[in-house]
Amino acid sequence: MEELEIKDVAEQTGLTYNKVYRLCADPVRQVKKLAKEYYKK
Repeated sequence: MEELEIKDVAEQTGLTYNKVYRLCADPVRQVKKLAKEYYKK
């Protein structure tokens, strides 16, 4: 996700930049974790 997009979302929703960034980053981490588990099989 682009830096500018995160700032736009943060401004529009009233969330802080860090909260928005975490919301975007957490799912990515989950997907990577699942992908690792999947490829181990």
